[in-house]
Amino acid sequence: MKSVKNISFTIIFIILMVILCLPFFQSFTNIFNIKPLSGQFDEVPAPEVSFENYRQGIMQKQLEKYISENYGFREWTIRCYNQYLWDFFKKENVEHVVIGKDGWLFYQHHVDDYYGREMFRWQENTDIAYNKYEREIRMMNKLRSILHEYGIEFLMFIAPDKAFVYPEYLPEQTYDTTTINARKYYVKRLTETGFPIIDMTEWFIQMRDTASFCIMPSKGAHWNFSCVYAVDSLLRFMEGLTGDELAHIKISNWRKATHFQNVERDIEESMNLLRRDPIGKKFATKEGDIEIIRTSKTKRPNVLFVGNSYLFQIQDYLPTEKIFSQIGHQYYHNIFYDGFGRIEYPLEEIDMLKKIMEADYVVFFLDGCQAYKTSYGFVENALQNLCLSKEYREQRRAFYVDSICHDDATLKRYAKDFPDMQERIQHIGSETYAQMDSDPESVFSELRVPFPTARNPRIQDILQHKNEIFQGSREQFIDSLVKATEEEIWHKPDLLNEIKKKAKAKSISLKQAVRDDAVWIVNDKINKELITFPQFSITTQTKKNEK
Repeated sequence: MKSVKNISFTIIFIILMVILCLPFFQSFTNIFNIKPLSGQFDEVPAPEVSFENYRQGIMQKQLEKYISENYGFREWTIRCYNQYLWDFFKKENVEHVVIGKDGWLFYQHHVDDYYGREMFRWQENTDIAYNKYEREIRMMNKLRSILHEYGIEFLMFIAPDKAFVYPEYLPEQTYDTTTINARKYYVKRLTETGFPIIDMTEWFIQMRDTASFCIMPSKGAHWNFSCVYAVDSLLRFMEGLTGDELAHIKISNWRKATHFQNVERDIEESMNLLRRDPIGKKFATKEGDIEIIRTSKTKRPNVLFVGNSYLFQIQDYLPTEKIFSQIGHQYYHNIFYDGFGRIEYPLEEIDMLKKIMEADYVVFFLDGCQAYKTSYGFVENALQNLCLSKEYREQRRAFYVDSICHDDATLKRYAKDFPDMQERIQHIGSETYAQMDSDPESVFSELRVPFPTARNPRIQDILQHKNEIFQGSREQFIDSLVKATEEEIWHKPDLLNEIKKKAKAKSISLKQAVRDDAVWIVNDKINKELITFPQFSITTQTKKNEK
């Protein structure tokens, strides 16, 4: 009896030790494949091991912080705690998530926008907001007038804001009626100036009661299959601006939505719970089969989108390669997604002037909350790129910064915060550069006129290259498509691994295997009529730029 008891205690002790040691084992080996937490996290570096750091207590603090962020099963621990808060208190452990009625979830900035508070996150008062919006509207019209010279259309598309489409599910809060709603202001003022703008929020508000499904997800921030309607509306709007015949979208075989459910739950996903709550039947979404209708006259334009994450759902739900010949996506002002494969590049690696000049349409793409940030710096940057050479811009900017940094009144104003003169000048320089980026008219006299006539001399070279590509032989055009497809393949690890197996089986180099696959993909698209060969001439700019 005693031995049985001892064996039991030994087994319990061993199990306990295993449980206690398992987190350390997991942290070093990652033997269990655990779903990572959603959201952005600052990586905590490993502590710097040295006697001096140990003596001063620095290493101990670094180690404590490192372990707290990297221990085994940390993800499960956090999810369990979040689930406990959610189940027992209906409380979220995420700062920017707001719980609405009937299980609806919203992001804080969408709620603030509806109740009139979002403006204060970006502008201190209505005077500053008014001046900023008016300056942006002025520059947008200048940019459109320049792009029109090259046959490029520039327009604004506002995606629907869930809080305005389904306000009955918002928590009850107090309105601030003293602020400016950026979306409504832009729609009113741009329409008055003749700038093309389409606001999906107002259209979705009208459509919601006649639609056969919930057109905005109850637990997501973006849209669902309803984005297909919006894209068709965008194409019809673009047709009206240029007279081009663009693709039409036909939907059939409606059914309960099963695709991209993670997208429709992105707010819930950010709460990092153990399990998902069911979606009520009246909030269920639908999807259908999509057919792209084209004729011999249908044009597949090259479109440059400048905007936010609503575009990702469009590329998920729609075969965009059947609608556009090429697509680019400047995501805010730091990442560029190139092509239908969404190859990701840092924005500084992109020749933005070339991307603009190669486009048939430039679409400023945002939702109501993003309107407070205006164009993410795109319009300001595009105006400088189109009108002024890089060398001239840098020379003028350097002169402007130098004059500011040596102004006695400016130096005195920053003396208290930056006693060291060198640090003071560096700070003033950085601040001045930021101001120039947000308000280039204050620096470059060429941009202050209602219709800027100065031009970057690189434009001629880009147009010439564009002319050569599209007016070249069929073989040259196909070769350019194959090269672009090769680049997409090199940026897709899963596809590349499959091609490595093919290369090994055929005893050829990986480079040749990638080339072969790219050729097959392009030929397949040609056979399926997903690629059309352009037959048009390009009118080049004849004005000389003296800058």
